[in-house]
Amino acid sequence: MTARRGSFGFKVARAARGSFAATGSRSFRGKLARWAIFASRALVWSAAALFAFAVGSGFWRIGVENYHLHRQVDAVERHNDQLVSDAARLNREAQLLHDPDYLVPLIHEQLGLVKPHEVFIVVSPAPSTANPDK
Repeated sequence: MTARRGSFGFKVARAARGSFAATGSRSFRGKLARWAIFASRALVWSAAALFAFAVGSGFWRIGVENYHLHRQVDAVERHNDQLVSDAARLNREAQLLHDPDYLVPLIHEQLGLVKPHEVFIVVSPAPSTANPDK
């Protein structure tokens, strides 16, 4: 398949067929002009590719930073939910500490206090029956 006359592919193929040293109807100046056009187009395409790479890498960097920020927001939200549940638990515990029906048995248990006419019994573990020779 041949390139259509006037297309970029046709001009590249025509430039590739001829050489600068060939004699004929084309002059060196005409060939130089064609090569200059080809080089300028290659330079424009290279600049466009460089620009596309720069823009793409910028979008990539922003996307990665956005991902890290979303992970940080999720971690902070989980920590906030945990703090809210801890606050509710501590609030409930503070209310219980003002209730004498909850507080009195707790005090007696933790401090070892006894009410009048009660006997406090301390149970110690039984000594082991294992033979010390073994």
